[in-house]
Amino acid sequence: MNRRSPAVLMLAALAMTILPAAAQQQTTSRTHHSVAKSPSHTRAHRRAAVAPQRQIACTVVGCNPVPPGCHPEPQRYFSGMTTGFDTVVCP
Repeated sequence: MNRRSPAVLMLAALAMTILPAAAQQQTTSRTHHSVAKSPSHTRAHRRAAVAPQRQIACTVVGCNPVPPGCHPEPQRYFSGMTTGFDTVVCP
């Protein structure tokens, strides 16, 4: 038994040096996977919604944006001819 004791001790010492290194390597590989799958890296960047371009009505007063829910129409004389300006019509 005395001859085997140094061999068994040598194997035990070798196992104690190899196992912690292997365990640490597994821990680091797990951390790399968790960093790669973190929510900030996997989410797609969302673009801001593009607002529709507002209409502009050129009235006698000047050219101004039309309020939401309204629309521009050509302004007319009593005879039906256009004046060249717009009128803002809101329902």
